[in-house]
Amino acid sequence: MKRANLGWTGGVPAAPDFGDHYYSQEDGLAESRAVFLRGCGLPGAWRDRKRFTVGELGFGSGLNFLALWDLWRRARPAGARLHFVSVEGFPIDAAEARRAHSAWPELADLSARLTGAWPPSDPGAHFRRFDDDGVFLTVFYAPAAEALSEMDLAADAWFLDGFAPSRNPQMWSPEIMRAVAQCSAPGARAATFTVAGAVRRALGEAGFTVEKKPGHGRKRERLEACLPGTPAPDPAPGRIAIIGGGVAGASLANALTARGAAPRIIMEGPAASDPPRALLTPRLENADRPHARALTSAFHHAVSLYAALGYAPSGAVRTARDDREAARFTALTERWSGLSADGERLFMHGAGVLDPQTILPGLAGGAAQIPGRAASIRRQGDTWRVMDASGAIVAEAETLILAAGAGTPAFEQCAPLDLELSAGQAGLHAFDGALDHPVTGPAYLAPAGEGRVMLGATHGHWESAAPPSPGPARQHDLLEKLAETAPDLAARVTPEPLALWSGVRCATKDRLPVAGALEDGLYILGGLGSRGYAHAPLLAEMIAAEICGDPAPIEKTGRDAFRPGRFEDRRRKREGA
Repeated sequence: MKRANLGWTGGVPAAPDFGDHYYSQEDGLAESRAVFLRGCGLPGAWRDRKRFTVGELGFGSGLNFLALWDLWRRARPAGARLHFVSVEGFPIDAAEARRAHSAWPELADLSARLTGAWPPSDPGAHFRRFDDDGVFLTVFYAPAAEALSEMDLAADAWFLDGFAPSRNPQMWSPEIMRAVAQCSAPGARAATFTVAGAVRRALGEAGFTVEKKPGHGRKRERLEACLPGTPAPDPAPGRIAIIGGGVAGASLANALTARGAAPRIIMEGPAASDPPRALLTPRLENADRPHARALTSAFHHAVSLYAALGYAPSGAVRTARDDREAARFTALTERWSGLSADGERLFMHGAGVLDPQTILPGLAGGAAQIPGRAASIRRQGDTWRVMDASGAIVAEAETLILAAGAGTPAFEQCAPLDLELSAGQAGLHAFDGALDHPVTGPAYLAPAGEGRVMLGATHGHWESAAPPSPGPARQHDLLEKLAETAPDLAARVTPEPLALWSGVRCATKDRLPVAGALEDGLYILGGLGSRGYAHAPLLAEMIAAEICGDPAPIEKTGRDAFRPGRFEDRRRKREGA
């Protein structure tokens, strides 16, 4: 993603390539409040609303978002949530944003929270949550036309804040304004600093009623616009139940609870994703594809989310097995943020080790738990029934989500999905010295407390959700694999394990997660393989957003890559149907 070429004029960021400043040189915050907040009728427009969505063209330094957030904190309806969905074609970094915000000490705490979770400069959608205030932020790093085509939202207000139309006409074209209207709710309002005739005409042709209003500062006039109609009432998903208490189920509970829902988790015994330690690493693909964008964004979102639960990245290192892999490492660093390469080694800076005993309860929060084993599900009218092996009803809900990990293939509704199971084993070993960060490769080695490491993990085809009994011989095989790329570390591992753990993973044949609606009121989050901790939180947000009628936190094409129906579509295509 091409980063912004910044200049500075008296502390105000400027874009030399466009011959314009990001905001007023007199007082950008006052301008934002006058043009965008008051121009969209805020805070009055969100009075008595449980959800309010603002779209923006031109995220820039995030100043408009901070101004809105500050107003929201002071005038938020009880229990309401605010969604802010923005577009930026030329991202700046967190340090540049902090410098821009420093002119307004009253925004210091909000600036620190925003820049502390600042999205990386990778292309695509980036999602962050600020739960204390019920604020949800999604920033699309892409040209405006591309970003708008990838959005799934119905905005109640729009901040049209691109560079001046004379310097950046593409941002104000009739096509862009039509796309803005298509991403708007009935009755949506839009505001902008410009009164250029081309902008007025484009908004009018898109269906907005446009009015000139007195301007702010040196600008004599500004625009306010409105679409006809009134917004539809928020959807009511009713009772929500989640089958599975591993990282997928806990992530779903987290995302739904943040939206004011009260999900219940049906689970039996310890979670399948509950080993002594869990490795958090990104899935790295040297291609800019929709699923690669989404899963890279999912990793960064997970790092941000887990930070609030005590996770501190140590970084992780992978050593190349040959020159070809070393060249791939270099290519990856040129494509994705958060990576660097040093000869034969790839450094993944957000990676590290998680403690599931801390992370899973933190994610699930106060979600109610229903003990029991879900053996089958059946729809009865508008309700999904969950039954145990004897046919007794365990739970009923209008919305049901399958997040059962290795137990997912047992449900007949999942038969069309290309799911397969694999067994894995890891062990705790004594270690000579200290290991600062995980080392990954054919086998991985991760810190597990003073003088101990976790060595994992095996992969073997398996037919049952019940894991095989762990055995020391498999650990010896892993130690040999570790020696292929990290012989010095392998020599410091005591071969005989102190403790062993085994589990069963569920993956799809195309190695992408499956997330979305199976039937009316029935959803699935599964096929996560060995990267559940990296991918589950954002995919859970995607499902929760669909259930609750919120803006999607992932690009449309990314969502399509994970949808359950893709397997049946491929079968039909192969059969010529």
